[in-house]
Amino acid sequence: MKKLYISIGVILAVLTIAAIYLLIFQQPATAPTNDQQAETTTDSTEASVAEDNSDVADQNQTITYSDDGFSPADLAVKEGTKITIKNDSSRTLDFASDDHPTHLTNSELNVGLIEPGASKNFTPSKGTWGFHDHLNASATGQIVVE
Repeated sequence: MKKLYISIGVILAVLTIAAIYLLIFQQPATAPTNDQQAETTTDSTEASVAEDNSDVADQNQTITYSDDGFSPADLAVKEGTKITIKNDSSRTLDFASDDHPTHLTNSELNVGLIEPGASKNFTPSKGTWGFHDHLNASATGQIVVE
């Protein structure tokens, strides 16, 4: 009987510590600012090249992470498009789906740690998916898969 009480006490202590951790480290998601939205525009030359090669362009897209955040922060692609996450920053990127810190919105986006200079790929399913750097939760973005 004594072992049962000790086991219940240990479980309650672990749950309490986990709850406190989540309350302390959970940060609310932020919407993109006008500056972040402006980064997603392309000039007319890039747009015309993308139109001419729309099948190729829609199959492969790159989101680059720098010390300033994601570029583009918002990306719309067709279903089946492979997305490359490239880390051009000076620190490790932990690319993950929303919601922070649980990352349960879309596990396809949870590619994990990407060291500076490295990249990882994934192909998301149809839907609208928020993402962020788990290590810098203020760096956010969104992918719309049509």
